[in-house]
Amino acid sequence: MLDDACRAVVFARDGHRCMYTGSTAHLQWAHVYSRRYRSIRWDPDNSMCLSAGAHLLWHAQPAMMVQWWVSRVGQQFADNLRARLLKGEKVDREALLAHLKAMLEKHRTPRHEVEGSGEA
Repeated sequence: MLDDACRAVVFARDGHRCMYTGSTAHLQWAHVYSRRYRSIRWDPDNSMCLSAGAHLLWHAQPAMMVQWWVSRVGQQFADNLRARLLKGEKVDREALLAHLKAMLEKHRTPRHEVEGSGEA
């Protein structure tokens, strides 16, 4: 359930496009840090939408791809994600699922409605 919810949030956030190539074909949910790290497995900041080819490149050329990712998100963002990984907090699955559902709803709301509500 959490995998599905986080994947949906990430795909909606990324506009159903590969963040590396811009492609809309053969999309996959890719993680910056391995899914085995439960503390950030379902954190949308730890994942992105990649095409199958870009996802393969992520694993085949990790140094190059991490450098690309950091140039895209910024060093502070990358450092904050790593700090959350190292902190290793236990996940409250129910609260996280509710949060992910709210995030998905926000991404599904047309931009002009969000701006008009003062919740940008």
